[in-house]
Amino acid sequence: MKTLIIRPDAIGDFVLTLPMIQALKSASPVSEITVLVHPRTADLARVYPCIDEIIEIINNITATHSGLIIQYLNVGFLFK
Repeated sequence: MKTLIIRPDAIGDFVLTLPMIQALKSASPVSEITVLVHPRTADLARVYPCIDEIIEIINNITATHSGLIIQYLNVGFLFK
């Protein structure tokens, strides 16, 4: 299962999502968890072992990963 979690806001709000990310990974250890975050929270996401991929928002768009976002949208994964 692939899961995209969108949390493009403050560090504190991102920290509050970490238990949910842990629960998702515990429920399905082979799942791939990707987070879409603001650059200021990306460093925190990088050290969290349950997160498999990090996409940083650049000026409110994800130009470098727009194809990836479209793939997630087309398949219908979990969004916040």
